[in-house]
Amino acid sequence: MQAISGMPAVRVLVADDNTDVVEVMQCLFESIGCCVEVANDGQEAVNVAPKLEPELVVMDIDMPVLDGCEAAKTLRQQAWSVGTIFVAYTALTGRQIVERVKKCGFHEYVRKPAPFSRFEALVHRIRQRAGKRRT
Repeated sequence: MQAISGMPAVRVLVADDNTDVVEVMQCLFESIGCCVEVANDGQEAVNVAPKLEPELVVMDIDMPVLDGCEAAKTLRQQAWSVGTIFVAYTALTGRQIVERVKKCGFHEYVRKPAPFSRFEALVHRIRQRAGKRRT
């Protein structure tokens, strides 16, 4: 898939146990030219990610099988994850949860619901970074 800007598509992994959230996020990311894979729990995210080597991981925290923090810790140990932006996208709130997601290796904390423009800005940042590497 080619990105709208003509650059290669940004690879995005969306992991959430709420299928409605996953479907909406997938559609929104695809609408801006991203290549998207989805997972419905943390273990599925760990299984899918190595094939995709995502540049952006958007992950819920409170998921079955393997929670988002444990999944992020596992993914961050992979060589391909260097430079990947990890975003905790969760309804959980409070200072403790923000501190927890930072300790787990997430770069950003975004509270549900959030405007998609927050994610568009991250995709734009990744595209800019990729453009600089190409020149």
